[in-house]
Amino acid sequence: MHLEDYFNELESHLKIGLSKKISWKNFFPQLYELCKKNINIIEKEKGLKEKIGSFLAYYKPIYALPDERKIKRIREGFKLIEKLKRQYLIDEPEVPHKDLPLKTDIKFIKGVGNKRATIMRELGINNIEDTFYFFQEIMKIGAK
Repeated sequence: MHLEDYFNELESHLKIGLSKKISWKNFFPQLYELCKKNINIIEKEKGLKEKIGSFLAYYKPIYALPDERKIKRIREGFKLIEKLKRQYLIDEPEVPHKDLPLKTDIKFIKGVGNKRATIMRELGINNIEDTFYFFQEIMKIGAK
């Protein structure tokens, strides 16, 4: 399992909580077990273990809250997971300057970062100029 899959599982658990297909008494223990079984993934990312600990602490007393507060907490959970996704899945380096030359490394394009750049390099896209040729080839294939 990858980190992105783990975040998706967390979201799925929150959706189950919203749909009330699980008792509130079992909501936190199952959430805890989900985190526990993925501890290897969590520990690989710097600072994530502490953030997941805070995330769990936020849900520990959920069964004792009024229904309105339970729903509000779960909705907040989606926002928290989205924040974690942005922080741990999108690695955006600082842009060296605004007007990027065509030979600028692909990782400096907003939203690409080191992780996506690695995947793009496997496709032969190493710099901004390569993206033009790559998409030109895709268009030619699609036109056939």
